[in-house]
Amino acid sequence: MNKEKYFENTTEKLHKLLKIHSDVFAKQDNRLKNNIANIQHYIYKDTKEDCYLLRYNSNNIKKYPKWQLIHIIFHELAHLVLGHCKDFCISKVDREYRAEKLSLLWTKQYYPEYYRRSINYLGKYKTYRIKIYREAYTKLWKEFHG
Repeated sequence: MNKEKYFENTTEKLHKLLKIHSDVFAKQDNRLKNNIANIQHYIYKDTKEDCYLLRYNSNNIKKYPKWQLIHIIFHELAHLVLGHCKDFCISKVDREYRAEKLSLLWTKQYYPEYYRRSINYLGKYKTYRIKIYREAYTKLWKEFHG
């Protein structure tokens, strides 16, 4: 199975596993140059119900192992569950921190074999070029490593 199909199938699987009531669709979008994935809120025109589009860059996801793709999907679904797709009252750093923390908890609960790798991966963000992610993930790194 190629990485694109794996990403889409895993998004559907985790959406069901977490019992998220809104529709979530994974869609390839290679216009995301610097991102691996992001989630956006939409409203169905006919029913006025919420739905979400988890867009991913197929070129970027090819670089990551499956355990990391699972964590990335959890992170984006955490933004949805935490209301970050519609509520921008908290800072971007806090939104990233909270989504990453929840995704780590889900990883620990549902994929414990990937949990330690996910926490250790946070360490790479200590010198990351984008300040928002560097601050959010370094804060989490310190929580887990003291």
